[in-house]
Amino acid sequence: MVLYRRVGDPAFYYGQTLRLLLKKRGIRVSGRVKRGTTPQTAVLIQSYESSELGEIIRDMNKVSSNFIAEMVVKTLGRS
Repeated sequence: MVLYRRVGDPAFYYGQTLRLLLKKRGIRVSGRVKRGTTPQTAVLIQSYESSELGEIIRDMNKVSSNFIAEMVVKTLGRS
């Protein structure tokens, strides 16, 4: 089963989710998740390769998904 939910701030949601997963694995996490600029010394800890845009649009049209449409627009707007 696939469940789609609207995420108002994907970056903040990701931070909260990462924090929760680290804690569940016994990794101590201090402080809070907050918005800010990326420090020059930051290290990439995860990346994700998505499907091609054409495939995403086909799926979006097939199921008439406003969620997918919103995420595509947010992603394109970020570029």
